[in-house]
Amino acid sequence: MTAWDGKNLIGYNQGAGLDENLVNDYMPPLQFIVAAAGLSLFDDKTFGGRIFFVLAGMLAVLALSLWTHRHFVGRVPVYLPALIACLSPAYLLFVRQCRYYALGVFFTFALLAAWSWCDASKRMKLIAYPVGIAATAGLWFTHYLYAMAALAAMPVFYAEPHYRSKSKHVFLGVVYLVALICGMYILQTKDPFSVVPADDISGLPRYATLLMRHLSGLALFEFLPVLLLPVLLLPSEMNRIRHLENLGKSGFTLLYAMLMYICVTVLFTPQHVRITAVAEMRYVVPLILFGVTLTAAILLILWQVSKPIAVIIAVIAIFTNTFTLSYLSYPPWRIAILEYMNECQRGYKTSTESVVEYVSSIPSGSVVHIIPFYMAYSPMFYEPQQHYCCQLNESKAVRTDLKAQLPDYIFTERARPDYVLSMLMPEEKVKTWLDNKFGKDRYEIIQRIANGYYDCSRPEIFLHCFGPPPRSGEDVISIFRYRSSAGTAVAAS
Repeated sequence: MTAWDGKNLIGYNQGAGLDENLVNDYMPPLQFIVAAAGLSLFDDKTFGGRIFFVLAGMLAVLALSLWTHRHFVGRVPVYLPALIACLSPAYLLFVRQCRYYALGVFFTFALLAAWSWCDASKRMKLIAYPVGIAATAGLWFTHYLYAMAALAAMPVFYAEPHYRSKSKHVFLGVVYLVALICGMYILQTKDPFSVVPADDISGLPRYATLLMRHLSGLALFEFLPVLLLPVLLLPSEMNRIRHLENLGKSGFTLLYAMLMYICVTVLFTPQHVRITAVAEMRYVVPLILFGVTLTAAILLILWQVSKPIAVIIAVIAIFTNTFTLSYLSYPPWRIAILEYMNECQRGYKTSTESVVEYVSSIPSGSVVHIIPFYMAYSPMFYEPQQHYCCQLNESKAVRTDLKAQLPDYIFTERARPDYVLSMLMPEEKVKTWLDNKFGKDRYEIIQRIANGYYDCSRPEIFLHCFGPPPRSGEDVISIFRYRSSAGTAVAAS
């Protein structure tokens, strides 16, 4: 499994995630294997790449229901968290991505479900152990952060008496043994610490900043209806619903587990602090379903207080972002599920689609430089006939014989692109850089595409537009073309 296919190289930020063999030595391999399987079995386009991730997201909802039933000792109907999850755009946007998100959520809840059922009966024990072992290994080979965070959060559930059985102790011991074996194997074959943040902020200020960002991210990314959390206290304060006190306590246990999950993620996340403003919540996607579970518990408590009030709050909580308060930082208030369904029906051309469409129109074999670098990977997949340049620095340590095979356009220092497509950077700045590097007026601006909102198709819900975003003069894709001499344009090398 390599980043180099003989023509193009996925550089991962100038080779930051690649070893000397041009193999990604940071990311575990499972997401690539799953994507490759879908592409091989179905087609080599979007459907094939995404299908198994969507299925994993669906199976995660099933595992969630099984675990919720045991965690709340049958007090929460199995269908309720599943229904809320299926109506959560925050969840749906992530699990349809051709990345590790859905796999991580599935393995997390498969592990929790297996743990919760391992002492139910002898038959369930025979099922739970293979599932738990496979889920533990699956987590490690999906993403290290997902594995470490889930394994660290599991002991928090010992706050609940029904987790303190001998069978559950033994099961957890087996899980940690499997985790140790997988971890040792990964340290021998991968380098999970290869992507190290180069920040001005380090130590305690870094961790404190990231912790606050992740906690606020639960609301901003609509993982959790934070405004409803005080409802968990009602059973201990109202005599007529005192019988639900354990339900409220189980909800708080879940909150503490979420906090532990975040604390471990903050310790090991590769996120840069100085150049970012919010948490990279893609590393904690399983917390969406924890939030869904808490929402279900809260609605059950409200149902016992007042059925009409519970119905009204359920509709508001499930269909809008009112109780997450996300709109206070990033408007608008919205009925997200309706916007999600409308987008699925109508769709709109994203900036990625505009880039791919343009790259497909230029002569085959053109050398293309796309700014920022991560916007090159989709065109690289859909239009592999082009040569995508500036993927590696010369200083990157690459095996000598392999480096000799790489064409000049792969290296940032040697490349001379025929076309430059730029977003998120002022056009004048790009032109100045091109003039300084290749000679004054060697590049001319030939087109501007008014579709530079790259963030609008991201899975993070507060960045997602759910339709064509409003345009401004700066939100464009600027296209430059090389000229061999003044007034003579060169289409391809």
